[in-house]
Amino acid sequence: MFYFGSSPFTLAPILNVPILKVGSIRFACLFVVAGLLAPFGAFATGTQIDLRHEVQWGNVNVGEVETSWLFDQTTFEMVGKSRTVGISEKLRKYRGNSTAKGHIHDNRHMPVQIDINGIYKGMERNATAIWNPKNGRIRTVRTPSLNLKKVHPLDDKVIQGSIDPYTAMLRALHTIKQTGSCNSSHNIYDGLRTAELTLHDLEDDLRPNFLTADRPDAYDGAVIACGLTSKPTGGHQLKSRWNKKKRNIDDTIIFIAEIEPDIFLPVRIEIKTFLGTITTRLVMTSLSIKNS
Repeated sequence: MFYFGSSPFTLAPILNVPILKVGSIRFACLFVVAGLLAPFGAFATGTQIDLRHEVQWGNVNVGEVETSWLFDQTTFEMVGKSRTVGISEKLRKYRGNSTAKGHIHDNRHMPVQIDINGIYKGMERNATAIWNPKNGRIRTVRTPSLNLKKVHPLDDKVIQGSIDPYTAMLRALHTIKQTGSCNSSHNIYDGLRTAELTLHDLEDDLRPNFLTADRPDAYDGAVIACGLTSKPTGGHQLKSRWNKKKRNIDDTIIFIAEIEPDIFLPVRIEIKTFLGTITTRLVMTSLSIKNS
């Protein structure tokens, strides 16, 4: 159990993605990271937050993620884009875009719609998932259809009752606010994959409370760290070295900081892989917070 100031921090979920070859690991982690970045706070009506994170493998830049969030008293919206850079651009070129909308009722975050688009190896994939406001049933449109020769099928019973990754992120935050603990579990669905997402408190020796800036534009200051694991339940690759490995709760660690009073952001994410650690850092000079 722990607290950080007067307000908790926010986390975003992770969907298990394929890591099939040495070159594709950087693309996979870029995709993962795109779903882990989000702000949270006591926002005024019409608060917009723009930010950029850089993804690095050692000292090599391999990707970047840009997101823009708009918060209101009863709604939230997100627009994001991610892409490979540097050597990853040559080996595994990837472009991705996503949007999400949700509403807030009695302090509970509810999904409305998520749209995702990605272009990888010259192939484009699109998916839209819409939650019925009356009964919560999910309608999905995806192009192309899932290739069941490459991925596991999706079970409608698993899809129904799931929430989108961004809503799960905000619910995880609510749990932390109420209990002071990272521990929570969420069934998530993005239109292409389902997974069971679990957040974990870390042991004291695995939970640093301060980060020292290791890059010119990196964050330097107090943080809280949470571990994160996910269990794929549909839509994931049939053959994946990532899926075969038992994930430890500290294989993915998210470091959260209070950037401004009552505004919390992921400032670093570390993902351990069989080829080393992929690190994502918030570029502090990219951060913009505006109130309309």
